[in-house]
Amino acid sequence: MLWLYAEDAEYYQREFLDSLRRKWGTVLVCPSEAEVKEQIRKGESFVCIAPYLPPENFRSFFAFKELPNSRGMWTTQDTKLIEEEGSNEFDLLEKKTGFRIYKPDLEGKKLIGVGGIRRYIRSVKELVDRKLRPKGILLVGLPGTGKSFSAKVAAHELGAYLVEFNISRLLEMENPVFFLHSLFSYLEKASQSGQRFILWIDEIEKMFVGTDRKEKQVFGQLLTIMNDMNSTGYQINGIFWVTANNIAGLIEQNPEFFRKGRFDELFFIDLPREETAKEIASFYAKYYGVCYYSDDGISLEENLVYLVNNKIRAQDTMQGGSEDVKRFIYVPSEIEYIMKSLAIRSVLNRRVLAGDRETYALLYPEEYMELLRKHLYMNGSEPFKFVSEKLTRAFAQGKNVTDADLYIVLRQIEPIAISMSQALSAIWSNRRFFSPAD
Repeated sequence: MLWLYAEDAEYYQREFLDSLRRKWGTVLVCPSEAEVKEQIRKGESFVCIAPYLPPENFRSFFAFKELPNSRGMWTTQDTKLIEEEGSNEFDLLEKKTGFRIYKPDLEGKKLIGVGGIRRYIRSVKELVDRKLRPKGILLVGLPGTGKSFSAKVAAHELGAYLVEFNISRLLEMENPVFFLHSLFSYLEKASQSGQRFILWIDEIEKMFVGTDRKEKQVFGQLLTIMNDMNSTGYQINGIFWVTANNIAGLIEQNPEFFRKGRFDELFFIDLPREETAKEIASFYAKYYGVCYYSDDGISLEENLVYLVNNKIRAQDTMQGGSEDVKRFIYVPSEIEYIMKSLAIRSVLNRRVLAGDRETYALLYPEEYMELLRKHLYMNGSEPFKFVSEKLTRAFAQGKNVTDADLYIVLRQIEPIAISMSQALSAIWSNRRFFSPAD
């Protein structure tokens, strides 16, 4: 008995189905489980054709064959949408599979620090010899350190399309291996017309650390494609950009993933160094329009590092994490969050300056006022008066947030930093596999 897996509508036309009947006799088209069971009970040979696989409890009865689509990735019905109705191929692919293919718009943002990654991007630009064409990199580190953002930067810098692999969606497909090969055949054809791709697989450790048979099969096929691409396999003008937060499970169950030659570089992205943190803070302050006022004239980025390292940081924050004491305890995405929070407060501070006590209570909670009194020298002043006077001096100089705002935002984010640094300790233990990204 044979099960034909067919997505293309041309296989369900009368002419093709009649040819099957002449050869096999009985043909079940998109059969239900009950129909399959009844036909097996009869004990006669038959063939099934459907855009899905047979029920799990009947698969051992069938030989299996995949029927190719009329145009590789696309079925007859897809081709009609593209050619007759003008549908965009990449948009159609996303609707069909959940895989996005697009050129990222960075909106003026840039990748700061992580010189190793920026050097890799530059080297990819310069390597035009097909024999030297790179395969890609693996980035490991805490969430928020810029792993995913770096993929978008790479696509932007290289003028490439970013292909977001939706592995969860892939594993939900009836025949994910068939789709994988269809996708890479499509990308190979697109490469021949001069298009370039960044093949981005985000948080891969979440996808392939189980024992599920389909997971293992997909992971094995993906490893083969990654290993053979641009040599004996698919000829694609692109590189893999793979990220992970914690690779302990992958190391234990799939050590072959890390062998030399699979990737050009293995990078570990640590917490940013203090000077890098200042640069990131300065960049996002300008991006969000934060104009900072401090009574002692210290800049926002200097005061950020000072407050964190000398007044805010919990004593046990770095235990078990990065061994570099010059590392900042907040990742780049958290630094961006701090600057964005200050920008939001800058809008509401105008209301406080106008005497709005309700907004004041929202921005400057009572539980923080004693801390402000201790660290910002309120000198017995009534808190609202102290904040108003500080804002008055700030706005008089064209500023919109003060050191009081910075202090409160840092206090609110501190518990996150502690938990993230604790998470780093598990990730850090695997640093021996990687080169530092900065």
